[in-house]
Amino acid sequence: VLTEMQLAAALARQHDLQVAHLADSAIDNDVLALLPAAAAHLLTAFPLKGESNRLLIAVADPSNSVHLAQLGKIINKQFDLVVAEEKRLLAAINKYYPKAQLKDQAQSSNSKQKFGSF
Repeated sequence: VLTEMQLAAALARQHDLQVAHLADSAIDNDVLALLPAAAAHLLTAFPLKGESNRLLIAVADPSNSVHLAQLGKIINKQFDLVVAEEKRLLAAINKYYPKAQLKDQAQSSNSKQKFGSF
């Protein structure tokens, strides 16, 4: 039986990516703002770091081409991926993107149009 960390490491090797060890370090609000809460939850993706025109994003499944294409459309920036354990990734998403943000975005007509293609 594989642990989540072993699975993340195997996926990272398979896709020639690094493994992200999500810690309790604070994420800059400007970086969080680059990926809306609804997208983070739906795509199981979490922004870690932003530099000029690039964003570093943690995902649990780097082989999900549909999610990666959606990420590209939403953030409208170049991005690099790292692989994270799904349980830790979900914990980070829930911590930094509370469910209240999802309700706010769902009520916004702009969000409805932006996320209509999911």
